[in-house]
Amino acid sequence: MPAVLIEVAFISNPTEEKRLQDQIFRSNVAAGILKGLYSYVLVQ
Repeated sequence: MPAVLIEVAFISNPTEEKRLQDQIFRSNVAAGILKGLYSYVLVQ
């Protein structure tokens, strides 16, 4: 069974913490994750 662990950023890093507070950043990350998962499923 496939499994995925996605670590986008670390809140212990001040720069990454600020990025995580940005809705556009989170939306872009979510879109990228979805695109990657969709591509994987299509190949299977």
